[in-house]
Amino acid sequence: MKSQTLLAYAALPPLDRLGSPEPLVKAVITAMMPIGSIVGAIWSFYLSATMTPKWALIYVCFICVFGCVLQVAMPDNPMLYIARSIAGVGAGAMSAIMPVYLAEIAPWKTRGRTIGFYQLGIAWGISTQYLIQYAAMKFSNHHKSVSHRQGLAFRLSYGIQLLSAVVLLLGLLVLPHSPRLYTTYDLLGSALGMTADLHAKGNVHQPEVIAQCREMVEEIRIEREKNFPEFRTLLRRPLAKRLFLGMSVQAWSQLCGMNIMTYNLVYVLLGTGAVSPFVMATIQYLIYYVCTVPAIYLVDKIGRRRALLTGSLVMMICLLLTGILQQSNGTPTVGQSIHYPSWMMDRNQHVTSAMISFSCIFVAAFAMTWGPISWIYPAEIFPTPIRPRAVALCTAARWCCNVAVALAVPYLGSDRYHAYYLFGMFNGCALISMYYIAYETKGYTLEEMHEVFDSGLPPWKIRQGESRIEALASRIHQDQQRQQHDEEPPLLWGNHIAAMDWG
Repeated sequence: MKSQTLLAYAALPPLDRLGSPEPLVKAVITAMMPIGSIVGAIWSFYLSATMTPKWALIYVCFICVFGCVLQVAMPDNPMLYIARSIAGVGAGAMSAIMPVYLAEIAPWKTRGRTIGFYQLGIAWGISTQYLIQYAAMKFSNHHKSVSHRQGLAFRLSYGIQLLSAVVLLLGLLVLPHSPRLYTTYDLLGSALGMTADLHAKGNVHQPEVIAQCREMVEEIRIEREKNFPEFRTLLRRPLAKRLFLGMSVQAWSQLCGMNIMTYNLVYVLLGTGAVSPFVMATIQYLIYYVCTVPAIYLVDKIGRRRALLTGSLVMMICLLLTGILQQSNGTPTVGQSIHYPSWMMDRNQHVTSAMISFSCIFVAAFAMTWGPISWIYPAEIFPTPIRPRAVALCTAARWCCNVAVALAVPYLGSDRYHAYYLFGMFNGCALISMYYIAYETKGYTLEEMHEVFDSGLPPWKIRQGESRIEALASRIHQDQQRQQHDEEPPLLWGNHIAAMDWG
């Protein structure tokens, strides 16, 4: 599934096989996948109302497999458009459903880490995709025809994605349902048992397990009274504020300039004649993956809000400085092929080293902040009954911005300095907006989010306190000790509910 998401970032070898397409054709081929993903994300809005998250993911996996098969068998451009669109539908639906599923089965103290592994899979898929394509091109020299070598790279990369989709499909068959799903359908015994299996090695008497289940039951009761599953409730207070925040986080993650720094800077440095494009791209992809690893562990320690603000500031500075260096040390070229840079850099080793450094810092900043948090944040801020539909809309906003970037970058002159100023400005806007609307969600359960967003305090005044789960678990533990001291049966609520057969 992660490799399906990286299709939006396909490298040039497959496009070269299509006859060195012009920027418009290249942009359209690249954009077909996120266009399909928009449809898939919106479709998941309705899919979540008819299926459980687990079975929805299984259903969507078949669509991804079908899309991969079509891409491997692609004979010409029209088929590629169709194949990428179908694969995009699957990737879009998965990107909307998977974070919700992970958020609901994860322990509340390490929820960010659990969802962060989703982004780690994406980083791994993007990195390996590039290396596989390059290796296939490099070591298939027994084919005399260039088109044969490019075709091998193309089919091999998509064939491996097909394998990944099949592995995910088989893995989903043995994964559990969400405990909150059982609570929604009043299957309280199954909810308690599943929570215990996921968080306490099957111990249904653990105080924190009982406390979480009590909180889930109470949240479902309250939200049923408010009729949250209605779509129009997302457009009204208090959920409208959360919806705007979730869509903003997803949108800014695509408008931060990651494509510029990872894909297009290679061609800028090609103009210097000092750096191998393959070496530079490989370094960036490795930094992307390596820096995502500590990010998924730090996100539950430093928090979401602080990471978003820091990431926007660092990325803005890197983009602006890169634009300044390119503007002051380069000259435009005219009449060159699309395979050559349209902005030649002066052969200044210090300038080249500085641009490489800013590029690496930018990629590291994105990988450690906006990369994982753009998936974590929307999946945890909405109430349980409306969460899948709200996240579907947030994810659709992400893919809409992805399409806009894919279509615009070839014409922005990605190897000219203007684009860096533009995306630097976007990061400045993200920094300001996140400061005023992004609340800290670290340390709160999914059921406690209304206490964060409905507190009436501005985001910068919210301070993390003791979770209600911890306080309730402490009281339950004291009750259990007192009952054991008095030789009474264990806590009735947990013992009785766990023994009930709700199917």
